[in-house]
Amino acid sequence: MGQINVVCATSARPNPGMASVDLGFHALAKRHRFDPHVTFWQLGTAAELHAHRPPQERVEIASRESVPFPYRNALGHLDEICAGDAVVFWGDFMHMAHYQDDIGRRLAGLGLAPSVGEGAKISSRLFLLADAPEDALARTISFGGNLLFNGAADYHHPVYARLLRRFVRGIDSIWMRDVFSAMTVSRLRQSSGEGHLGFDCSLFLQPEDLLPLPRRWTLDPALGRGKVGLYFGRRSSIGWSALCRFAEDLSRRMNAEPQWFPWRMARGLPGRRIGWWRFRGIQRIASEGPPRLGDLFELVRRYRLIITDTYHVCVNAWRMGTPAICIGEADPKSDWDSSAGPAFAWRDKRLIFHAMNDAQEFFVHASEIADPAWRRKRVDHLIWLLRQPEIVAGVRRRVQEQGGAVEQQLVARIKRLTGPALVRRDHSDLQAGAVRLGGL
Repeated sequence: MGQINVVCATSARPNPGMASVDLGFHALAKRHRFDPHVTFWQLGTAAELHAHRPPQERVEIASRESVPFPYRNALGHLDEICAGDAVVFWGDFMHMAHYQDDIGRRLAGLGLAPSVGEGAKISSRLFLLADAPEDALARTISFGGNLLFNGAADYHHPVYARLLRRFVRGIDSIWMRDVFSAMTVSRLRQSSGEGHLGFDCSLFLQPEDLLPLPRRWTLDPALGRGKVGLYFGRRSSIGWSALCRFAEDLSRRMNAEPQWFPWRMARGLPGRRIGWWRFRGIQRIASEGPPRLGDLFELVRRYRLIITDTYHVCVNAWRMGTPAICIGEADPKSDWDSSAGPAFAWRDKRLIFHAMNDAQEFFVHASEIADPAWRRKRVDHLIWLLRQPEIVAGVRRRVQEQGGAVEQQLVARIKRLTGPALVRRDHSDLQAGAVRLGGL
């Protein structure tokens, strides 16, 4: 079997949700026995991005990012990536217009590009294969990404629109994680009869795939069991106090204790540390060291219920069979929201995930719980939902069963591109034909 180069996103901070996405391909490759042929790539690995941080912080980051495979840095290696028998773009926002600019700012800030504009060009050369030969495009697959936060103007941009159209039309196959992005791809590829709807890459994970992950906290079999896990990682217009009162009210009605779930590092919250005094009624886990990645997923599995505002907490919880209540809102005081997109064009990825799985009633708009009277009504309705086993089981089943036929199609595409029945290409010729791309 030939070489498979998997291009993944890089997080500025430890992100278990993004780790679950990449673990999804690792699990898929092991399940279908092509894992020895896979190389994972990032545009700047996490270890390199965090090398300047204090030693204690690097220890916690390493603990939270302990995936069972290495990443290679794509900078300076685009020709090698394109020379693979199959190139797979895996999850996240990598093809989106805003992402190119965001990566441009990050590269410029790290001194890896002379300007934001040049950084954005480096980004588009990797994530849109802007200067790669047509042959490399024809051996490329994209799965689980999205174009959700693109605006109407992006499809008329003189550079981005052309690059996106060339990429989408030129690659072998593409499946998006949400229905809006799938519709856009169908339009760009002029393939209305062909389905391009996939799902979040983390949904490839099976329970046994997470068992080998190292753990520290959850070696205690009682930790988290029967409790309500609580994690808020976003700024809310209704304030921490209203969020906590809602969580405490719902937990009390369930006769369960709310426990803070440390999905992300506290220092990673935008511009502030957590004011723990606001969480007086919520238990914190006492531990001498940081959690391992395996601890976080095991806690998700053990909790009776999770209340959160974070997309991948919800996705992984429902995948593991744990009901998740998601609190969401578009931030009216910000030009950009990482869950809902740009100002004046909000399209919340959390709501879309729930709506695609007929779980809208488990998505709580923040304004619903700002007023005490409406908060009581919302809690009453959620308690009713959670006491209907067929409703909860239906959502779990819809989330857990999304693989199936799409997994078989994806694996068949990969094997067709890399299988021994094909005439093997001379990789030296491919590398000579690939365009070397400046800083990339």
